[in-house]
Amino acid sequence: MGKQRGSPAPSNPFLGGGSNPFLGSSGGASTFASAPISPLSSAAPPPDLHGLPSALLVAFKSLSKQNETTKTRALEDILSWLQSATSNDVDEVFLVAFGGYYTRLATDVGRRVRMLAQSVLAATAGLAGKRMAPHMPVLISTLLFSLHDPDRTVLRTANATFTSIFPDPQKQTVVYRVYHRTILTFCIEVLLRETVNSMSDERYVTPEDAEAKYGRVVMQAMGVIGTLLAEIEESVRKKEEGAYVELLSSEQFWGFAQNSDPYVRRATLGLIRAFCQHWRILLEPHLPSTFLTKALSNKPATASDQVLLLDTFMDITCAFPTYWASASSTKKPILARLTKFLGFGSADWDKTASLLDVIPAEDIGLTQVEGVKGILDAVWGCVMKETKAGWRTAFEGWTKILLTLLSKLSAGDQGKMMEEKFTPVLVSHIIFPEPQSSSAISALASTLSSLPADVAGKCWSLVTRKLLEAVKGGGLERSEWDAQVAVRSAGEHWSTLAHQITLQSADLKATVQESTKEVFRAGIVSVKEQRGFPAGVAGVVDALWRTFPTILSDDEGLTREVDEFAQDDIPALVTSLSGSALLSMLVTYVAARPSEAGAVAWMRTVKSVLASSDVEKKEKLIGELFDGAGRLSSGQVPVLDEMEAYAKEKAGDMGFVEAVVKTEGILNSRGLAVHLLSDLLNSLQTYVEEAPERAVKVVQLVTGVAKVNHELLGELLQTRESGRNLSYLLTLTDSSHAELAAAAKEAKAVLGGAAELKSQVGDAVVQSLLEQVQHPKPEDHTMAKVLAERVAESSGTAGSDSMLFAAEAWEKAIGVFAQRDPSAELALTNGLGHAAHSSGNSGEGQVVEVERDGRGFSAFLNMAIFALELLKKEDYVKSITVEARVRTLVYIAMCVEMVKDQLDVQEADGLWTGSGMWIEEEMMAFEGSYQGILIGVLAGTDDWSTLLQDGADAPDLAIAFVKALLTEAMGTSPKSFYAAKSLCGVLSSLSDSTLPRPLAESVLKFSNPRTSPNIFLSIAILKGLQRVLASSPVMDRLRNEIASDLSGVKRGEANEKGYRLLVLLNASIPAEGEGEWTQFPQQRTMFLVQNVLRWYSGANTKGDLTAAVHAEVARLFLNVLPIISGVYGGHWETLMGCISSWLQTCETQESVILPLEHAALRLFAAIKACREENDDISDAWAGMQTNLYERVLEVFLRSDVGQTQNQPRDLCNGLLTRLIDDMPLYIVLDNPAKADEVYTLIHASPFPTQRAAYRLLRESVVSRKEELVIRVATAREEDGDVGVELPGELLSIVLDAPDASLIDVAENEEAIPAELRGYCLAWKLIFDHLEETSYRVKASYVELLKEGEFVHALLNLVAETLHLDTGRAIDVSKMDIERFAFEETESPADDLRKLMAHLYFTALTHLPSLVRQWWTDSKNRQLTLTVESFTEKHFSSIIVQHELTNVQNNINQSELKHENMQIRVAKAAREVAAVYEVDGMPMEMVIRLPGTYPLRQVEIEGSKKIGVKDAQWRAWLLASQSVITLQNGTMIDALILFKRNITLHFDGVEDCAICYSVLSVQERSLPNKKCGTCKNKFHASCLYKWFKSSNGSSCPLCRTSFSFGN
Repeated sequence: MGKQRGSPAPSNPFLGGGSNPFLGSSGGASTFASAPISPLSSAAPPPDLHGLPSALLVAFKSLSKQNETTKTRALEDILSWLQSATSNDVDEVFLVAFGGYYTRLATDVGRRVRMLAQSVLAATAGLAGKRMAPHMPVLISTLLFSLHDPDRTVLRTANATFTSIFPDPQKQTVVYRVYHRTILTFCIEVLLRETVNSMSDERYVTPEDAEAKYGRVVMQAMGVIGTLLAEIEESVRKKEEGAYVELLSSEQFWGFAQNSDPYVRRATLGLIRAFCQHWRILLEPHLPSTFLTKALSNKPATASDQVLLLDTFMDITCAFPTYWASASSTKKPILARLTKFLGFGSADWDKTASLLDVIPAEDIGLTQVEGVKGILDAVWGCVMKETKAGWRTAFEGWTKILLTLLSKLSAGDQGKMMEEKFTPVLVSHIIFPEPQSSSAISALASTLSSLPADVAGKCWSLVTRKLLEAVKGGGLERSEWDAQVAVRSAGEHWSTLAHQITLQSADLKATVQESTKEVFRAGIVSVKEQRGFPAGVAGVVDALWRTFPTILSDDEGLTREVDEFAQDDIPALVTSLSGSALLSMLVTYVAARPSEAGAVAWMRTVKSVLASSDVEKKEKLIGELFDGAGRLSSGQVPVLDEMEAYAKEKAGDMGFVEAVVKTEGILNSRGLAVHLLSDLLNSLQTYVEEAPERAVKVVQLVTGVAKVNHELLGELLQTRESGRNLSYLLTLTDSSHAELAAAAKEAKAVLGGAAELKSQVGDAVVQSLLEQVQHPKPEDHTMAKVLAERVAESSGTAGSDSMLFAAEAWEKAIGVFAQRDPSAELALTNGLGHAAHSSGNSGEGQVVEVERDGRGFSAFLNMAIFALELLKKEDYVKSITVEARVRTLVYIAMCVEMVKDQLDVQEADGLWTGSGMWIEEEMMAFEGSYQGILIGVLAGTDDWSTLLQDGADAPDLAIAFVKALLTEAMGTSPKSFYAAKSLCGVLSSLSDSTLPRPLAESVLKFSNPRTSPNIFLSIAILKGLQRVLASSPVMDRLRNEIASDLSGVKRGEANEKGYRLLVLLNASIPAEGEGEWTQFPQQRTMFLVQNVLRWYSGANTKGDLTAAVHAEVARLFLNVLPIISGVYGGHWETLMGCISSWLQTCETQESVILPLEHAALRLFAAIKACREENDDISDAWAGMQTNLYERVLEVFLRSDVGQTQNQPRDLCNGLLTRLIDDMPLYIVLDNPAKADEVYTLIHASPFPTQRAAYRLLRESVVSRKEELVIRVATAREEDGDVGVELPGELLSIVLDAPDASLIDVAENEEAIPAELRGYCLAWKLIFDHLEETSYRVKASYVELLKEGEFVHALLNLVAETLHLDTGRAIDVSKMDIERFAFEETESPADDLRKLMAHLYFTALTHLPSLVRQWWTDSKNRQLTLTVESFTEKHFSSIIVQHELTNVQNNINQSELKHENMQIRVAKAAREVAAVYEVDGMPMEMVIRLPGTYPLRQVEIEGSKKIGVKDAQWRAWLLASQSVITLQNGTMIDALILFKRNITLHFDGVEDCAICYSVLSVQERSLPNKKCGTCKNKFHASCLYKWFKSSNGSSCPLCRTSFSFGN
């Protein structure tokens, strides 16, 4: 029996006796019956823990636990404590305690436990230092064990621990010597006395884990002993020789070599090899013969085991050569065991052969034929069982073993062995080859070359004879076609074997060459005699000729035979079954015989193939011709016209074209290859779109040509469209098709590789790109900016004038836009727009078709973008002349101005078609780039003094540019207009210091505005130099002169002379912020004004004034208004009459009228602002105000002119809406018809118009609401319908909800669609009708909306906008849903969502019953759930609080207040209680709002009542509930109804006999319809419902025909 707990600690068997200092006095009991407890076991008794700090005591006790996680946490806690501890903290108690646990922890089953044990040891040693030395004898063995742990993580940690304790490499070696006995004793105890059960507690450790631990520890012990053998000198080891002998003498140790654990087996073999290397003398007497016999008898478990066994056998054999002889004395011969072992196979046949070589042959019987046969048969069996991947290695091993064993036989036995074992294998793999036979040829050749010459010669003769029999007989003994395949295969293998033998064996070379010619002649004869039928024989001849191309060089007779065969027989037989082999022979013949004979044979054969009527066979043979052409060089064979004609017919076959290109110059001409390649490139774009796989092949083909045939590529580049096609090819690097993009990237790298190739490609690409920019096609979608990058990339580092286009190209491109005047609307945004009427052209001009690319961009726009991109590359354009750059800058400047106009008015001049954010962004970027270039150009010049000098050279780019603009701006064409507009911008950008006033005045005089016909140039200079010359005397004089000239203009001259002077005068007056100017004298100004007003006098009506003249007159009055505002006179009435007349003209809303509308409205606003400054203005205003506002309203009603982009119209509408906002409300109220027309602007107008229309209508609704409420309240029953209804125009807008697709538009574009916004505004107006109105009016509105089912459409739109229908509702928690913010932000999607959230909130507030009905009627469960949670989260709490606050704030209002009733509000409970006292007794009603109100109905309870019947009490409660639930009333309405029902009841008023309520829920009226028979009274609404439901008119009680009593 084992020791009981509490007994003294046993001696430590691992230390050779004595007590273990790391074990406590408590000892421990054995957990396995009589087996002693191993210190490696987790069940070993714990060490003495007395004296440990309390912080560590729990952790150390946990180390005795069996649970791995518990031990891991305990070690982590100890390690954490050590990291913060000091050296003094690690005392002797700690060292003893940890030392007692270390061995079991370091060998624990858990990997993490073992790793942490090493980490704790390292930390402990680091703090304890030399105090660790006394404890090291017990620790060192376990630490060294850990250096052989199979787990890499533990091994790394153990190495780190060992190095930290013994950092010096010399000390590390000394450790093994110093602790030699301790370590060796520990290892032997583990190996010889430990068992699986002694190391692990079977109660807590599974058998599998216990076995694994035992195997691991045994492996570690053997590894440590191996290290001792390697690190310690033999003299030192001898001191412990007894221990080593004990180990080697143990059967248990040698049994480990057959252990089931692979780690144990390998460690045992490794230790045996270590003894062989370091102490063979000690091993020899203790090496049992059974080790070898057992090892040879059992099949190795793994390949690694087998290799290690072979290494062990090799070491033992080399160390003890007689060992095999001693093992042969066993009952079963050792050779038989070895043969069986080799029959298991080998993971290393070279080592197997080496082992057989070193084994003493005589000792085991390897000098006998039978023994050798047995081994060869066993090994061959392994070869035949090998997989395809390992067959070749196994076969080569067999041949090496064969050669090894042959050397052990006598000469006679060698020949016999070869005949029996090798020759059959040789014939089998050469004459009757299998799929793996080709892998055996090298080994066979090496074997033959290594044999004695006579033996090898016999083998070779035999295999050659077999082949000749097959050749002469036409095949082998198989089916017809299989026989031909077999013969050809045999010939190929024989040829390869022959070739390798000639390279390896000088003795056999002559024999092999003679047999080669013999087979060659036999093959030719056989093919000729059987007319190509034996296809396999032709394959044999072909293989021989390809393998030995010099076979004809030294045999004239054979050469003549072959010439005759090639010229006569091959053409005749090429279409036979042997055609493929004959063609291959022909190629070999031509390559070997580049003579006339070869050319004749070639021409005859190719023509014979092309003449074949069998299309399939012809295509196959031609394909083989192209395949074989790779063995030929240019000029070896003639190019045949017949072949080129056939190639053109096959141009659609991609593979064939590739073959033609690859054989260019060999089988066909270069011209044909260029033609086919060009056709493919022309179709490349089509392939990309429709067949990208084909496009990949085209790109790869071009890449291949560029790699190997630069001359062919150069000729291809000379073809038309080649540059454009190559340019397009290079753009495919960004293709979404991955394979195509990769092919294009490779092509780009290759084409840009060689310098000469890059130059050729670059020139062609540049020209094609320039052509693409100048003449775009609809299929071109590449941006001009990108094209410019490609041009710069393809043309090198320097540009040329041609890159920026010739003047003729620019003129042609801009010419299509120079035939029509700019739009009159642009006068509002274009500084020169007011002068556009002075253009020499009239109307819109002739429409000319514009060349555009696939994006809709015109050639002129593309050229400008392209040229600007090049100009941004300063280093690139340095080589371009100043003249070319100036010309380019001028056209770019004009294009930029056209772009600005088209951005203001969509399709103004058609530079591009279509619209969208991407276009605007690209055009803004283009404009910004131009401004950047312009700033750089102007900044490069400090001296502008030569600007106006005639004939002066202008080497400076800036001065030359401005001079060119001055020249281009002369004239009255649209081109001059845009040149002048560009000039205006350039002059405006120059500062006072850059362009001083004297020079500016000179420029002004140069333009001579008063008399010059160049109106555009004049205005450009006036506007451009405005800031510099605003207060200049020269400018003042010019203004006064123009004003004087204008004062003398008659009405008949106004449209021409007057208009020109008006434009000049208005242009000369600085706008606000452009500078101060000296105003005209008041008297002269009045003279000017009165003269212009005479044009509008009744007596002077000769000639009609144009809208342009009216606009300029209005602008003039606006400019001089500050001068004349203090002058009294009748001219104010005339002026206001003019404004009224102008506004009436503007009602047509034609684009030509827009400048007049804008000027008239500005003048109207200015006069309104200064009307208090002058009594005459005030009087005239009072008399004309209504008329003027009516005109303004009429213009407003006609302002909805479409949704296209129009910045001038937006400016005008913005001004118009501001005036409408200030318009007196009576203008609309007094004219209901006009108010109705305003509704049309709500629906689909621009945003400013919609906003103004909404505000106008809302004010109208609010102003009429009070009147309607009073009218309804005072109406009597006999008055009939009082006309409570919503405007029909308003209902027509909400009748049909907008299409849901508009929501996507709002989320993806820059603005909410007007139709969608108008629908929302219409609903906002409906809710404005419902807000702060009476209960009866609201009920009528609600009934109207319910009947039309309008609300359902709104809520469906809200659900879709806020994604309620998808279950992923938009988060509106950060939105102010209670307020209606009618402003636009940068996010239309957010604006729409805010608007929809507000509408939903308003609907819940004013139409809760209709929202509830929509929610309950929904068949979409997901929508129902989402709406409920969405409403509860974002809306319900707000609405509930509003209701409760409303009650709280109105408790004291007259309708609620009563001396007997008290109202209590409990916001936390979401309820209101009404208590009515009757004679001191309470009657109580509680209204409770649910958390999802108003989707869920209110709950009403009547907890207390007195003096009322139950039916009547329930009727009152139900009536109060119905007011909220069904009538969209508030809690106040319900409380009022409750109070009045009670008070009227106790005042004696009779209840309605139908609803049992005193007051009607709907009309709030008393029962006043009395039955003439039974005298009961009813509410009119209740009686109406009764009649309708019963389809009769009888009294509900007495059932008599109802007769209305008094």
